[in-house]
Amino acid sequence: MVIMTTIEVLPFMQERSYPDAGDALYQAIAPLLDVSEEKITLDMSGVQGIPSMFLTMSIGRIIRERGSDYLKHKVKIINVLPGDAKRIRSYVDEFSRLLAAGVI
Repeated sequence: MVIMTTIEVLPFMQERSYPDAGDALYQAIAPLLDVSEEKITLDMSGVQGIPSMFLTMSIGRIIRERGSDYLKHKVKIINVLPGDAKRIRSYVDEFSRLLAAGVI
């Protein structure tokens, strides 16, 4: 049985620096990553603009630890603005490429 957990991203981004917000989101996601039947939905309602520092401390950490395929299998993003969706896809692709090349 698949378990779906939805995490609202906007509260993590309020009153925090972007790196701290990304780290807080990662800390919320991390315990769910090891539950095999767990799927994580990130609800981006109200989020406008996603800085690289935020992505590096959240999504980037998952890619570094588990790979982009794992991220794509476990995490779904909803209610994201089209420009932000493109930015996230580009970030995941570029971060994965740099990681594979040993640059980061």
